Parts: sequence; structure tokens; C-alpha cells
Amino acid sequence: MCFLLAWVGSLSIALIFFSGHASGFLVNRFGCRVTTLLGGFLCALSLGVSSLAKNILMLYLTYSVLYGMGTSCVFSASLNIISKYFKKRRSMATGIVTCGQGGGVLILGPILQTMIDTLGWQTTYRIMAGVVLFICLSGLTYSPNVQIEGAENASLEVKSKGCHIDVSVWREPKFVAVVVSASVMMFGHYVPQIHLVNTHINIQSTCMLQT
Repeated sequence: MCFLLAWVGSLSIALIFFSGHASGFLVNRFGCRVTTLLGGFLCALSLGVSSLAKNILMLYLTYSVLYGMGTSCVFSASLNIISKYFKKRRSMATGIVTCGQGGGVLILGPILQTMIDTLGWQTTYRIMAGVVLFICLSGLTYSPNVQIEGAENASLEVKSKGCHIDVSVWREPKFVAVVVSASVMMFGHYVPQIHLVNTHINIQSTCMLQT
């Protein structure tokens, strides 16, 4: 049973990055603002519908697929909009955004656990569905007029060839090496962190019982 539950979150995380081609296409086709609005709506819809789930199989669809796709759209748009607004200090801006993601997880972890213990997981999902809608508000601040120099010409060139996904990047050995190594790393990236917490809790419980 625990194995099946673990797959719900694992598939969601996998889809965030695996569906990068689809979310990247949406960013190029409709822009960062529309893609963020779509992603925020999918995330809110996912959390709201997941609170009504009666079994794990339903969660695979409502949470794993919907939330994974929605987060992928928001993630791709948030990184892409940085390159549109910043040129000289792009690395610093990207670092600040990624720090915000890590800090958000650090803060939300104990908050969500407290909410689940107090209100239950279904009510927590519904509250988070409302909170996630603020992503749509942040997406409205993205200016549709901000463009990278030459981006429109590159888009027209791709469309003229009848191709919507640029695969030429796979001819770059450095890019392929990074993708392959990152893929192997991500297989075990989250596993030690999750099991380390369980191990620590079990050790604490054992020490308390012994005393």
C-alpha cells in the first residue's frame, strides 16, 4: 500500500520535468503569461479534485497527471520569463527564483503537516487549491511585450520548417551529457532525503522508549 502511495507523488515529480517539451512548446506558442495562467489553473483544479478522491487510482489522474503538468507549465514559464527580463544579471535572477522554490518547500513542510494533523488532508488540499490560484495573479504581472532579441524570428523559422519542437540541441554533446547525468542523478535524488527523515524519527522514537 505504501508503495502505491509513493507512486502518486513520484509520478507528479517525474511529469514536472518529463513534460518539459510540452510546456516549453506552450511557452513559445502562447507566451509565459498564458502558460502560467494555464499551469496555475491546472494545479488548483488538481488539488481541488484530489480532495474528493475515493481511491489511489483516482489520485494518479487528479494529482499525478494534472498537478505534474500544471507545475511543469509554471516551472517552464518562470524560468523563461527571467531570460526575457534580465540580460546582465540573469544568473543572479535565476538563483533568486530557485532559492525561492527551495525556501517555499522548507516553510510549507511544517505548515502543511500541521494543517493535515488539525484539519485533515482533504481540507488541506482544498485550502491549498485556493492558495495556488495566486500563481495566476503572479502570471498576470508578466508583460507580454517583453521579448528576447531575435526570438520572434527564430519562432518563425521553426514554424516555416513545419517543426514545433527543436531537436537540434541533441546534436550538442555537452547538452546530451548533462541530460543523461541529470536523469541518472534524479533517480535517487529524493530517495535518501525522504528515508533519512523516517530513519531519524524511528531512532528518536526508539530512544524515547528506552528512556
